[in-house]
Amino acid sequence: MRITWYGHACFKFDFSQGPYVVTDPFDDHVGYPLCREEVDVVTVSHAHSDHNYTESLRGNFTKITRPGLFTFDDLIVQGVKSYHDAENGGRRGDNVIYIFESDDVRIAHLGDLGHEPNLKQYAALTNIDVLLIPIGGYYTIDTDTALKVIDHVRPRVVIPMHFKTPLMDFPITDEKRFVEKTGAVYWDKRWVEVTRENINSLPRALVLKYQD
Repeated sequence: MRITWYGHACFKFDFSQGPYVVTDPFDDHVGYPLCREEVDVVTVSHAHSDHNYTESLRGNFTKITRPGLFTFDDLIVQGVKSYHDAENGGRRGDNVIYIFESDDVRIAHLGDLGHEPNLKQYAALTNIDVLLIPIGGYYTIDTDTALKVIDHVRPRVVIPMHFKTPLMDFPITDEKRFVEKTGAVYWDKRWVEVTRENINSLPRALVLKYQD
């Protein structure tokens, strides 16, 4: 399967045996070009415009916005309740962690997670092959908290998201500390192919390009 990053928290998953999936599409105030893909399934971690702008997408898609278990052909999606802040949602509301399983690969997208997961949330994050994790702070967990989550989850591959780049003007930090602490590789593409056969040969941490 292929993971493509459109910037911020928006990714597309191309599963060989399942539907096309997009996560957290953003509106035009974020700074990146809009994701205009034709998709089958869209997951939204929370109802903020930099994560729920499904109007840019094409196709007769199913939109998932809540915790629960959802199946689409060979794809299983599990939504896990979490929070957008460290005050049980008191400042910014709820957040949904999504776990995707298809092509014998298990991916976790943490959305705008604003706290270290509790025991129940960590229990859902078992056997994760690819972890998509926010690192920019302010609206989400920062890099240091992200490192704690990575140490606990122990994914085979971790890809950071929701960090500052030259295209955006959010009060969040960039990826440099994450790269320093993890030894992450700057990938030469905005996408990466992940299979059961190649996953152990991929870097443990990699930073995708946000544009070609």
